[in-house]
Amino acid sequence: MKNDSDNSKFAILKSFVANFMIGIIKLIAALFTSSGALMAEAIHSFADCGNQMLLFVGMVRSLKSPSRKNPMGFARESYFWAMLVGVLMFFLGGIFSIYTGVQHLIHPEPLENIWVAGIIIFISAILEGWALRGAMLALKKERKNKTLWAWFKDTRSSELLVLTGEDIAALTGLLVAAVALFLTWITNNPIFDAVGGIVIGLWLTLVAFVVTREIHQLIIGEAADPNIGITIKGLASDYDFHAHEIILLQHGHEVMVSIKLEPLRDCMTLSEAMESIIDLEDDIKNRMPQCKWIFCEPCNRDLGQSD
Repeated sequence: MKNDSDNSKFAILKSFVANFMIGIIKLIAALFTSSGALMAEAIHSFADCGNQMLLFVGMVRSLKSPSRKNPMGFARESYFWAMLVGVLMFFLGGIFSIYTGVQHLIHPEPLENIWVAGIIIFISAILEGWALRGAMLALKKERKNKTLWAWFKDTRSSELLVLTGEDIAALTGLLVAAVALFLTWITNNPIFDAVGGIVIGLWLTLVAFVVTREIHQLIIGEAADPNIGITIKGLASDYDFHAHEIILLQHGHEVMVSIKLEPLRDCMTLSEAMESIIDLEDDIKNRMPQCKWIFCEPCNRDLGQSD
C-alpha cells in the first residue's frame, strides 16, 4: 500500500516538473511564432501543472488518520480532488484551447519562425514521454497483463487514472500541433494552425469527460476488484464456511468487505464460529492488506451454544 502511494507521488512529481518546463518552452515559442496551436498546448501544460498539484493535495489528505466525525478515514477524498482535476482539465485545458483556436481562426495571423516551433514540439514530446513513462511504471503492478484501456476501465487509483489520461492527451496534442504547423508551413495558410488549436481543445475535452465519468463511479461507490471476493470465498471454505452475499466497496486505496458466512459443519458451536471468523478476518487482512474493514455475519440460526 505504501509503495503504491510512493510510486503515485513520484509519478505526479515527474509530470509536474515535465509540464512546467514544457509550459514555459511552449509559451515562449507561441509568442515567438504567433502559433495558436502552440498557445493551446502551452495553456494545456500549465493547466496540467495545476492539476498535478491538486492530485498531490488529494493524495496527502487521503492519508489523514480517521477522526470521530470520519471513522473510516479520508481515503476517498482523493476521488474529490481527482474529479476537480477533471473539471479543470475540461475548462482550462479544453474549452479555453478551443476559444484560443477560434480567435485565431477569426483573426488569422501569419506564423513566424515555424522551425522554432518544430524544435519546441520535439523537445516537449521527449519530456512528455518521460512523464508518461513514470506514470506507466507506477501503474505496472496494478495493470499486470491488461490492455491500457482495460486497466483504465477497471482501475480504482484515481490519481493514476487522471495522470495517465493527461499524459496521453498531451502527447496526442503535440502530434496534432506538429501536423497543424507542418500544413501551415507548406500551404502558408494560418487557418490550419487555428484548426489545430481547436482540435487540441476538443481532444482535451473528450479526455476530461472520459476521466470524470470514471471518477464519478468511484465517488458514488464502485465495487472493488472481484478477484478479492474469489479469494475470500476460498479462504472461507478453509475455515468451514460458505461465503455468500459478499460486498466489496472501494474506499480510496482501501476496501470495505461485508460477508455473510454459512457454516459448513452442522455441529459447529457459536463460540467455534466466532473464533473461526476472527481467524478468517486476520487471514484476509494478512493476504490482502487493502481490506481494511471486514464485517462478517453468520447466517445460520441453528448454531449451537458451546458447552
